[in-house]
Amino acid sequence: MTDRKAVLPAARGLLAVALLLTAGVMWSWLPTKLQSWAPIDVHGTVGQRVVGRNIVVTVHRAYLAHEVAAKGANGLNRLPSKGVWLVMLLTYEPATTPQSPRFDLLADGNTFNTNLSGFHSVVQPDMPESGPLTFELPKAPKNATLLVSNALSESSMATMDFRPLDSRIAVDVPLAGVVPAVSLNLDELADQ
Repeated sequence: MTDRKAVLPAARGLLAVALLLTAGVMWSWLPTKLQSWAPIDVHGTVGQRVVGRNIVVTVHRAYLAHEVAAKGANGLNRLPSKGVWLVMLLTYEPATTPQSPRFDLLADGNTFNTNLSGFHSVVQPDMPESGPLTFELPKAPKNATLLVSNALSESSMATMDFRPLDSRIAVDVPLAGVVPAVSLNLDELADQ
């Protein structure tokens, strides 16, 4: 009897430690909020019309250039790059509600989200907007992935970079073997 009374606290202690360890392991397997709220990627490639829940994107062509030019208030503005410009001609269309796009580019392990484009206003469903989208990169990548999502408009989610649990278009842009042009005129590309 005394042996049982002596072993009982030790057994309870071991059981408590085992339960805590089990709970810790199970807790580590749970996804974080950002992992469970992450956008759902819909993959495609250049030339393919990629359709998500409320977003449709087609990247028609991709170019590399050492300089881009566009019309400005004082004539033609030339923007040389110390690296290279990646220029993509694309069409963006929200499928169900008016939206404005958000563009991110993954290239050589880096993410770029500052770009030159005319895609700054709200686009209406069934009224696609087309034009060039340009990112300045430190060097010519072998491939890149363009991530397109609908920009957030709700002030309560303004700190998030994506729409939780919504589609995000991921377009693979193969660039191996593409020779950078000396200069590309963005206005001429937009008219194509």
